Parts: sequence; C-alpha cells; structure tokens
Amino acid sequence: MQPEEIFVGRWRDVGPLKLHDVWMSFPAANHDPKHVFDDPVSRADYLIPSYQIHANAADNADLTATVQLHPQPRYAGERVLLFTLDSNLRISAIKDPAGNTLEYFQSRETKDRYQSYGDYVAVALAQPTVANETATLEFQYGGKRVVRKVGDGNYFCESFGWYL
Repeated sequence: MQPEEIFVGRWRDVGPLKLHDVWMSFPAANHDPKHVFDDPVSRADYLIPSYQIHANAADNADLTATVQLHPQPRYAGERVLLFTLDSNLRISAIKDPAGNTLEYFQSRETKDRYQSYGDYVAVALAQPTVANETATLEFQYGGKRVVRKVGDGNYFCESFGWYL
C-alpha cells in the first residue's frame, strides 16, 4: 500500500470543452505542498534511464515509430504502467522482451476535435514489477495530426507527446 496523491474536483463545461476544475489536492505521504515539486523524480512510479526511437515522417506527414524503452519501476508488484502518448498516435503493438504481445488501453483518438479524451496508454504487464529492476518494452505506433507539413520538405511537431 503506497501513499497516493488525491485530487478533489469536478468536470465542467466551458463552451465546447470539458475542463477538470481542481478544488483541493493532497500530496502523498503528508509532504508539504510547497515542496512536493522540488524533486519531480521523487513522484515518479518508474524511471526510464534509456530508450531508442526509430521514427519516420512520411511525405504526407504521417508519423510511424518503433520505440524500445527500459522502464525501471520504483515499487514492486505493479501490474500496469501508465505512459503519456498523443492520442492521435495509435498503438499497433506493445511487446515484452520475449516478443509476447501485451494488452494495453489507450484513450480515444482526439482527431481535430476541441475535446481531449486524454493522452495516455496503460500497459498491462505479463508479470508484476520488481523494484529497481529494469525491463524492456517495445511500442509500435503511428498516426496523423501530430506532425504537420509546413512547407516543401519542412515539418513541424506541435506535440511533445509523439514519443513515450
């Protein structure tokens, strides 16, 4: 049982959007709210000490990528790891070191809507994590609307969420 951060709030309509209105928040383990962000790594459930990205932007600005990352969980017994990835990029496969395909849950694609459904991928691991033991995961994904063609041979990525 790890101490958890708690946020209390509501979703509210702002024109065509829904925004999360936070009323109160309580940092984990009774930490002082003024100092909870002093060391951002201390709040992470896992670290990623290294990864490799093989990405390609086609002439029509479609992005495809294969990412091999090495998460290092800080706690034992975790069965799901949560990653941030632009929802316009759709996962085609996530594999463990043995090449087995892992189950995952991904937020609904935003496309060009105002409303976002979140930018996350939750990966269900085959085995529980071991604290401080580095694993390997391979993500394959691609999509539109993340990279924009802005001229002849020039591309612009509006989102930092094109990589995990």
